[in-house]
Order: sequence, then structure tokens, then C-alpha cells
Amino acid sequence: MLAELDTRGVFIFNTLKLQLLLMDDIKDMIIVRSTYLDRDTDEEYENDFALKVHDYIGKKYGFKVPSAKATNKFFSNMEIDTQISESVRGMDVYFIHQFLGYNGEDDPNVGLVALIADMDAFVRASAEKINVVLPWNPYERKDRKTEGRTPITAKAVAKIIEAMGAKRVVRVDMHAEQEEGFYEIPVDKLKAMPLFVKYYRERGGNYSIFSPDTGGVTRAREMAKMLSPTHPSGFIDKRRPQPNVSEVLYVVGDVEGMDVILIDDMVDTSGTAVNAGAALKEKGAKSVSLAATHPVLSQYKDKGKTGWKLAEERLMDSVIDEIVVTDTINKTLKDPDYFKKYPKIQQISITPLFGDAIIRNQIKGSISELFKQDY
Repeated sequence: MLAELDTRGVFIFNTLKLQLLLMDDIKDMIIVRSTYLDRDTDEEYENDFALKVHDYIGKKYGFKVPSAKATNKFFSNMEIDTQISESVRGMDVYFIHQFLGYNGEDDPNVGLVALIADMDAFVRASAEKINVVLPWNPYERKDRKTEGRTPITAKAVAKIIEAMGAKRVVRVDMHAEQEEGFYEIPVDKLKAMPLFVKYYRERGGNYSIFSPDTGGVTRAREMAKMLSPTHPSGFIDKRRPQPNVSEVLYVVGDVEGMDVILIDDMVDTSGTAVNAGAALKEKGAKSVSLAATHPVLSQYKDKGKTGWKLAEERLMDSVIDEIVVTDTINKTLKDPDYFKKYPKIQQISITPLFGDAIIRNQIKGSISELFKQDY
């Protein structure tokens, strides 16, 4: 057997048989990472996430997987050009993409065009199979029509990725579970939940798990069950009078004297989390911790005021005691002292999960078994 049950009922790979399989399959795969050249200085912005995934695979499985990079650069009129550094002819490409802009900043728009250009380059370079690995994928919030004459942008992006030649997509914590159905190709949905559970279990607390809105109730219940069957869960009932603006209506669940964990797939302007944290503290919560997979953390404008503010500053000034995020978005790329500036924000790495998922894909192993392992 390739995998056997250990004493905890968790599947573990038979190392010798895994190595034999990898020796046969490893020659057919290559990990390619997207990088960007600064439009003004030509400084290269590396893909640290992809490098960590590659290093993890080498250390855990004992094989040096071939690697390359797709370097995105800009013409003077801001158009994107790209080139792959190594041959991918006949290879199973695992393309780990990051969404950056002209000067290394997070930019979903420029990053999406770069993804299109990179995938076209793979097709024209005769790659056998393109597996698109997206630690974070923008345009997920528009997963349905909430008003007339509006797009379902999440599906539009899925169709673009498919049309450009992707045969598989690897994702983590989609904004909505139904987005898997936007694709007609296999989608591996990874979960950061086991990492968060391990973090909070090791720290200890009298936890109550909350969703900051009704859409994440299932996620909150799942985390409560994983931590302990006795941990309660609840949610915040909110409304959105306009995009990126939320108002708390009700707190549903037990919070008195509890260490409340707000669990969400992303934190953007942080308004929802900050308002939820304040409501929970008013109801008697002992502490409030926010756990969010994707630290988008963009700028926002206060209603009726001019100028932009940082989501990080809003969180630092809030009653939320701690913010725990993963490294799906590189917050230190432009600012190495980022986590020193914002001490409430803690980061845990999800790269081992992606590394294992890539290997299991290559040897046709089970992805769901990953969620039973400790990371």
C-alpha cells in the first residue's frame, strides 16, 4: 500500500514506495513561479511563496524537483511581456502565481493579465499539462448577482483560466464553496483550517468560534468541531449598505467570558472584522482573535472623509487582540519590517500544505487526506 493508517487514524505515506513513484514521475514535472520586474527600476520581485513550496518538497521528499520562473516585465505603455526561463516542453507544469503590479505592489488587475500572458507562454512552449496553483485568487467576492446588470466576476475569471489551457487548479479557502462549480476542470480546494486549529489548540483558551457574517457559519462550526466538540459557535448578522462597508445588526451565540475566534477566508479593509470585534466585546467577550487565510489588507476611505487609510492601522486601533493570517499574500515583499510595524498581526505558513498537494497530484494521491494531518 502507498499509504497506511497510523495510531491516530491518519494516513501516512509508505516512504519507500512513495520515493519509487516519485522517481518515475518527478522527471515529468516542473514547478514554475511568476516573478515581476519593476517598471521603473528593473528590480525583480521574487515569488517567496513558490520558493518555500519548492524547498519544502525537496526537504520532505528528498528530490530536487526541476524549477523555473516566468518573469513578467513591462513595456513603456504598461503592457506586459513574459518569458519562461527553462524549457517546459512535454512537462507537467505546476505554475505558482502571485498577483503583483508595476512596482511590486499587490494588484489583482495587472496580476490577472500577467497570468493570461504566462499561461499563453506555457501553451506555446508545448507544456504537456498546466496546473495553475493560486495561493490567492482575486475577483472571488462577486460569486452571484446581487443586483440587476452586474457581473459574476468569479465565474468570468474561472472561464479565462480554463480558456488559457489550465487542466487543473489548486486553491485554498475559496470565498464561496460553489465557486468550484464555475470550473469545468478539476479544482483542488485546500483548507487553512488545520493550521489555525493547531495554532489555537497549542495556545489554549476558552474558545467560542464566530463567523463575522451569515455566509461563514459552516466554516465557524467546522472549526469549533475540530477544536473540540464542546466549543460553541455563532455568527454576526450584518448588512452592507455599500461595498466595503458593513454594519452589525445582531450577535447570535454565546460570548460572555469567552475567548472568541472570528474565522474568515480573507480580511480586506477590515471593517467587518473591526465592527464584529467591537460588538463581541460589548457582549462580554474576554478576548477577540481574527483568523483569516488571505491578508488582502487594502486601503479604504472613511464615509464622508477624504484621503485613504490603511486597513492595518484600523486593526491596530481596534479592540481585536490578535490577527492570525497565512502567507498566501506576501506582506513583506515591499516592507521587510511589516510585522514589526503591526505587532497584532501574526503569520503562519501554509506552504507545506501546497507542497504536499502538488506531490499528491503528481502521483495521483488523495488530497482530502491532507486535512487530517498536522501542519
